[in-house]
Parts: sequence; structure tokens; C-alpha cells
Amino acid sequence: MSEFDKDLKVGDLLVVTCEKGFFKVEKVEQRFYTQADLDRMGYYHPTVNPTNIKVGDEYTSIIHCRRVAKDNGTPIKHSKRIGAFEPCHVSLAREEKCIPKTIREHNETIVRLKELLQAYHP
Repeated sequence: MSEFDKDLKVGDLLVVTCEKGFFKVEKVEQRFYTQADLDRMGYYHPTVNPTNIKVGDEYTSIIHCRRVAKDNGTPIKHSKRIGAFEPCHVSLAREEKCIPKTIREHNETIVRLKELLQAYHP
């Protein structure tokens, strides 16, 4: 795995910048520089020094995903395979990223109020 996608694994739930919804990682495809890649880099990006990169060096993987839920969390039963993304377009779906801050704050308030009531009315 490259440094950009070393934390991703098959089965992870992702959010993607260019698509709505939640996606499940089905495959992480590693990519390695070929001579053709280095030739193109020298031609299209003359400021890049291709001598620092060698044939066989790894670069960003392609993340193959399937949409498993809409952006509101509604599951999708029969999703079609949805393309491949580079790691810069994906992020692991974590609670703090998916649940709006206000909902979390309301839930924390409810817990505090329940604790307060329990303390005075056991």
C-alpha cells in the first residue's frame, strides 16, 4: 500500500468527495511506475525529476468500491459496482464525519439530563 491509502482495507466504509452516499471497499489495487509512466512524467512535467522515481516504485492505489447506502444512510439493496477512486477522493466513514454535529450535541445533552435525573430520582 502507498502512504496515501495504507489505512484502507477491503470492507471499510467510505465517503467519497465526487459521489453521494456511502461506499464499501471491495478491492485496493496497487499501482507501480512503469517506464512509460516515467517517460510521460518527463515529457508532461519537466519540473518533476523522474530520476527520484524508479520503475517498480509504488504510487497511489485505485480503490474499487460499491455504493451500499444513500447519503442519508438508507441502505441500497442491489447496488451496481461503482468505479474506482484515488485515495485523495475517499475518507473513512467515521461517526464524527457522518452524524451532524448538532445531533451529537443533542444526544450528549440527553445523556447529561438522564444522568442528572437519575442522580436525584434513582
